[in-house]
Amino acid sequence: LLAIAGLAAYLVALGVIVSQERAKLRSVVEGLTAVRQLQESLASANMLAAHAVLAFNDVVAAPEAVLDVRGLLLDVEALQAPLQALISTSPQIRRAQSDLTQRVALVRQTPTRAELTALRGGLYRVGRGLDEPNRVVRLREQQLMTRFHASYTAITWLSVGLGILGMALFGGLATLFFGRLALDIRRLERRAREIVK
Repeated sequence: LLAIAGLAAYLVALGVIVSQERAKLRSVVEGLTAVRQLQESLASANMLAAHAVLAFNDVVAAPEAVLDVRGLLLDVEALQAPLQALISTSPQIRRAQSDLTQRVALVRQTPTRAELTALRGGLYRVGRGLDEPNRVVRLREQQLMTRFHASYTAITWLSVGLGILGMALFGGLATLFFGRLALDIRRLERRAREIVK
């Protein structure tokens, strides 16, 4: 009965400890998933900002009478979605996105070279604004990877340690049980010899 109670306590303790470690590992993995999504948004924003700058160069190379800004505006509007996903990472992104939205509205109303130049300035601010979130996201990823490796190592050592502890505990209980059983058998043997004599 004592051995069964010891086994039950050991299994409950093992379950609680492993569950806590798995929860830590799960939170790290969820954090890494969020970082990956931010990295995708950053990559998309960088690519779309570069594409918009190239489109800008094509537009400003055209004579004033034929300024066609539709493609440029589509590129800039496509940039809004990844910027929206990144607003929480930097106040500079929030300001750059707000400025870009205003510049797009002005270019729609009056597509002049002056407004296009102001829009280009907004695109450059977006590009510069992406530097800080890139750095923050890389740092966060490194921190999470360090936590992941630490949690994984802790789970591994914990499993090994608890396995050894369990083997020692149950080995000791088995030794105690069989030692007492052997003692009882010897007593029984002595008692049987006394009866036979």
